Amino acid sequence: MQLLSKHKVFVSAHHGNDQAYQDCFAQLLGNQGDVAVSRSVQIGDVGPIAEVDPLYKTIRDNYLGDTNITIVLIGADTWKRRHVDWEIGASIRQTPFSTPSGLMDILLPTYNFPAPNQYDTYTIPPRLHANFQCGFAKIHMWTDSADEIHGWLEEAFRQRLGAEPDNSYPLFLEDRTEASWQV
Repeated sequence: MQLLSKHKVFVSAHHGNDQAYQDCFAQLLGNQGDVAVSRSVQIGDVGPIAEVDPLYKTIRDNYLGDTNITIVLIGADTWKRRHVDWEIGASIRQTPFSTPSGLMDILLPTYNFPAPNQYDTYTIPPRLHANFQCGFAKIHMWTDSADEIHGWLEEAFRQRLGAEPDNSYPLFLEDRTEASWQV
């Protein structure tokens, strides 16, 4: 499948649990030269949170750069990671210097599916869920088909212009330990 345009993609994932899938994803798309997969925020890369605006600006400027799509690879504990929450929030933030990136999610085989091909709303990142609800993001099941992923990229790229992202969920100050984010 030929992409309509080349995309620079930021991949957000739980590195401790799902690095192998992130590596596979980068190889799958990167080898074809159609996307550039950038690095994610790691522990220690961003200091303590004093204010939301500087945090998002640091992530946007230093990690997201000129990317135009953020892909969240969701495994069993991804929703709990504050860095994933911060990366999603920074990527969908409108600033005078950047427009929101397209946003999509890929459920990994490591995700705890409650039933085949179904996910639990409360075990995916809440900020991501809010963007499914408002029509800004889409959720997909893992595939190793580059053609299928290319189609998803095009959809996420176009969709970012058709809906307003929802960045209203409170920022994670720490990693979560609960079984779900449902209150």
